[in-house]
Amino acid sequence: MLPSELAGQYCLCDINGLLPCSHHRLQPRLVPPQLLRRQVTLIRHWTGIGHALCAKYLARPNHTVIACIRNPSRPTSHLTSLFRGENTNLIISHIDSTDASTPSAAIARLQAQGITHLDLVIANAGICTCFPTAAEARLDDVRAHHEVNVLGPLAVFQATLPMLNHGLRPGHLRGRECGDGDGDKKRTKKKKGIFVAISSIGASISGMNRVMVPSSAYGPSKVALNYIMRKAHFENHERVCVFMVEPG
Repeated sequence: MLPSELAGQYCLCDINGLLPCSHHRLQPRLVPPQLLRRQVTLIRHWTGIGHALCAKYLARPNHTVIACIRNPSRPTSHLTSLFRGENTNLIISHIDSTDASTPSAAIARLQAQGITHLDLVIANAGICTCFPTAAEARLDDVRAHHEVNVLGPLAVFQATLPMLNHGLRPGHLRGRECGDGDGDKKRTKKKKGIFVAISSIGASISGMNRVMVPSSAYGPSKVALNYIMRKAHFENHERVCVFMVEPG
């Protein structure tokens, strides 16, 4: 399930990509033009889930999709050739999950290009390179999975948090549709940005006996990611919504 299917009261004027048009409740004239564009950041989407998410959001109108790749020297025609909705742009940037300095550098480049806020960040970079038992797991493999699957998304969260909490979003006020009662002035209110990380069934402790796969390098990294993202939500819930998605 994509973040776009998680809620359904507003559209265009709410957090990027979260709300389907069939549930639009506000009159378009109430939404200032500068607030219609939604900013989506996808971390590592060369193939698989990331590439599908990139295609999904690029196909929507009025989006800026920021696709972050690990190796900027590789060809990007498989991204630039994707269909784009009306008034939708693609920005390709660089983030390496093994280099904690790259998320902040990517944000600085975006700000230099005039990007002032992010509505949705999906940190989907991750690795699973081996399947050892606990008795056989090499410590170097455990560390490598932890670096990419835990520290990588954490570095992205820390770098993007100020941008997720920046700027006004149109608010939905029941009864008077963003009006303040005099029929002339319209109000906006701050809406939370969204940060999404990718979990796994391999992170389930209670279900471990039902998934008998040796994953003592990958599994612990996803358990740690679940904890730190959940902690990040409770520590910042007034500013940003953080949650995990288990894609199956």
